Amino acid sequence: MSQADFSRARANMVDGQLRPNRITDKALLAAFAAVPRELFVPPAQRGVAYADETVLLGQGREMMAPLTLAHLLQGLGLAENSHVLVVAAATGYSAAVAALVAGKVVMVEDNKRYLTAAKNTLLDLNIANVRTLHAAPEAGAPRHAPFDAVLLDAPAAVIPAALIAQLKDGGKLAAVRVGADGVPEATIYTKHGKTLFDETLFETHGHVLANFQQAEGFVF
Repeated sequence: MSQADFSRARANMVDGQLRPNRITDKALLAAFAAVPRELFVPPAQRGVAYADETVLLGQGREMMAPLTLAHLLQGLGLAENSHVLVVAAATGYSAAVAALVAGKVVMVEDNKRYLTAAKNTLLDLNIANVRTLHAAPEAGAPRHAPFDAVLLDAPAAVIPAALIAQLKDGGKLAAVRVGADGVPEATIYTKHGKTLFDETLFETHGHVLANFQQAEGFVF
């Protein structure tokens, strides 16, 4: 596909997938229209980069479907002054989109190959407000906390306690949760004190990342 083909596919994603499905945040729509999703997936997968489905990245990792990610980011209510944590960020697409809406983004990834790819792509795109950290996703980024919003960029069976601790009181956390029934659901959590209150948005797709299968945390 040519650059023009990818540009058309990106516009079709925004106008054909996101707008008709209740994505109304203008800044978020503009971010999805601006970030070239194909640069964040393996070359062999670029032809399906804008499809309404998860994209396989390799090594057991996958990129969220655009509509799922859009609803999670919209649910976080990001603003220009938001301080955002993205964990299990893989090649950095979600962090890149968030960075065009929020003020500062910290992305955490434990796969060095993915992290290097993310750094290079963000540099190429002149996205300068993302700090990339090589660390375990379940540990978050305590030295940069607290955060207004946290995005788990991979499905989870638990929310690690460390991530809850790094979220501001009143802050929001977005994740694809996979409960005991095995059904992945896009979910927004709001922190009040030590409690997370959840809002389920819809059923979606995805496989639980090993880092989010640990016993410690908020269990669904």
